Formats: sequence, C-alpha cells, structure tokens
Amino acid sequence: MIEKRLSILRGNRTQQEVADALGISRARYAHYETGRNEPDLNTLVRLADFFQVPVDDLLGRSNQLKEDKTNYWVNGAEEIRELAELLLHDEKSRLFWKEFIKSSPEKRSRFLDLWRDLENGK
Repeated sequence: MIEKRLSILRGNRTQQEVADALGISRARYAHYETGRNEPDLNTLVRLADFFQVPVDDLLGRSNQLKEDKTNYWVNGAEEIRELAELLLHDEKSRLFWKEFIKSSPEKRSRFLDLWRDLENGK
C-alpha cells in the first residue's frame, strides 16, 4: 500500500530529489516505491513530513490522500491559470521562474525559506 502512495505523492519529483531530501540513497527510496523494502519508523515519519501528509495516509489508513490530491488539482486550476497569465505578460516573472525551476532542490528550499522570512517581516 505504501509504495503506491509514495509514487502518487512524489508526483513530478524524481526519486533522487526525494532521496536527497531524506538523506538516503535513490536505490533505497526506489525500494520503498516498489515494495521491495518498507521504511523504518523514523524514515516513515520523515517521508510523511516531507510530503506533508499524516503517517496514516502513507500507511493507507485514511482516504484523505485521495481527497486532498483531488482538491489540490481542482483548486489549483485557477492558480495555474493566474500564473500562466502572469508569465505571458510579465518578462521579469517569466525569467525568475525559468531560473527557479532550473535551480537545485536545495536552492529552491533556501529561497522559499527566505521568502517566508520576508513575508513575516524578518
């Protein structure tokens, strides 16, 4: 059960990106997705934290994951349209996002932390 949920949650990220974020090898993470191995409790908690879901969702003990993913795509459609409009009409935004997407996961994470600090007046 967990292997299917991990694959769904990973979405467009690579197995390497998830493995790097968790501090494990790509092969080890791949074994979780294929069901060859199961994560230990500590790794299970880190996976849940990384994907921002309750451990119960990873274990298949709730249907919240399916509902959340559906709501995400339905609610996200308007945000995607707004972002597309911005990118079509604002050259600076388009250049920023092109660079952001090309950057490493670590740099993206650092940027998001900086952005949150700016939003919180730090």
